[in-house]
Amino acid sequence: MALDLDPTNAPPPAPPSSDPTGWSRPVSGLAWAVLFYLSTFVVWQILTATLLDFVDDRLLLAAAPLTAANLLTNFVFPRPEGTPRLDGLGLHSANGLRLFLVGLALAAAAAFVAVGGAAAVGEIHLSEGESVSLGDGAAILATLALAALGEELFFRGYGFQQLGRVFTPAGAAVFCGLGFGFLHGHNPDVSEVAIANTVLFGILFGLAVVWSRSFWLPYGMHLGWNWALALLGAPISGLSVQATSLATEPLGGDLWDGGAYGPEGGLAATLVVFALLRAVRAVRGANHGGRLIWEDGSEDHPIPVIRMPD
Repeated sequence: MALDLDPTNAPPPAPPSSDPTGWSRPVSGLAWAVLFYLSTFVVWQILTATLLDFVDDRLLLAAAPLTAANLLTNFVFPRPEGTPRLDGLGLHSANGLRLFLVGLALAAAAAFVAVGGAAAVGEIHLSEGESVSLGDGAAILATLALAALGEELFFRGYGFQQLGRVFTPAGAAVFCGLGFGFLHGHNPDVSEVAIANTVLFGILFGLAVVWSRSFWLPYGMHLGWNWALALLGAPISGLSVQATSLATEPLGGDLWDGGAYGPEGGLAATLVVFALLRAVRAVRGANHGGRLIWEDGSEDHPIPVIRMPD
């Protein structure tokens, strides 16, 4: 599966750096990345504290403040001179919908394979669980979409782009993958395998940004994985989420299915994430949109001028 588009649509070359030492670009990127993550975290915590008395749904309380904080900071923080905001974040893509759907399908299929593999070795059994109304199921899927958006903007948005100026884009994928694993390190029933797999998924999503030059591919993958697990009634990162009447019943042993943490805590997920890496490489260069933040290439403006969203 390759999306070979017209190379003449590639972004214009960046002007050469005027910094002879080569230090101002990584220093600027690091400063903006640190400021972004600190600001987003503070806004996130303020919003969470504000909503505590108004929102009873644990999943919604985790998703809404994180997403709102990231929407604010991703679109208010400045970008390098000459880099349109949507282009810089990988959001403006002529192939955005296609990449989103490709990611959605790939990750959903991978989730079904992971759960099916665990069932094949006798660790889980799909059974009829509690009845879930269509409205409740739709609300759960919508909340999962909100949560995935918030996490992707936090780990593959503005901060990721600035870290690409500090290291390399691939280095930013590894760095943010480690942070992705750390964020899930206090989830219920977490294990060493679960953390390792979560880091691998974080690296996968980061490389999806790098290879496709689009935010929409990793967002589709993140959402497809979570939606598929919710439809199967499997735990998602240690959280019990059930969007249908299906449920996964443990039969003993958690090597492949991840036990109470869910498939992300088992070796089946380890195998599928490497398969997904190979699949994602097929969309390398699929988006020939505008210049990303890490491609600014110019230090004439090491501290960008703050602009309001386009």
